[in-house]
Amino acid sequence: MRVTNLNYRKKSYRKVAMLKNNNFIETFIPSVGLFSRFIITNLLLLIVPTYLISFMLIILSYQESYFLIPVVILLAFISLVVLLMILIGEFGVKRLCINNQEIYLVCELLGVRFLVPFTIRSRQDIIRIERNQDAWNRYFLTIWAGRQKYEIFTDDLHFFSVTNPELDWLAQELSNWLDLPISNHN
Repeated sequence: MRVTNLNYRKKSYRKVAMLKNNNFIETFIPSVGLFSRFIITNLLLLIVPTYLISFMLIILSYQESYFLIPVVILLAFISLVVLLMILIGEFGVKRLCINNQEIYLVCELLGVRFLVPFTIRSRQDIIRIERNQDAWNRYFLTIWAGRQKYEIFTDDLHFFSVTNPELDWLAQELSNWLDLPISNHN
């Protein structure tokens, strides 16, 4: 079994890795980290409503008490979402697994693996690999298996994104292993 790591000249704090042999290829994409733009933006968008709800809770506690239960439930739900975002942002790993029979996505959080629903497809369904660019000049890699697409992003708006050199390396490795050309769509 051979393990391939990404090594290129620019210093990267990311640790995208690939494990492959003749029977399978598995890519490991770590989360963007706690202090990424994605996590900070989402935390701010969740913290502001939490403070507003807390302020409403203080005001309503002096009036009608039957409003308190839904507000407390909503506040607890927002707190759980924030906690989950922090955990995924710091400790999450996305795995794209392809073997001789199937392709699927697995997310790992604190050592616990979760199969992403509706992502298991037959390996024979993989029809193309695309390297795309969106309207904001952000690149992403798409692997098409029938009508199901598996995407790897380079922007800061996803938990699991890679840098442009990492995306090029992953595209080339997947193209070589699957024996499919990389098509560029802009």
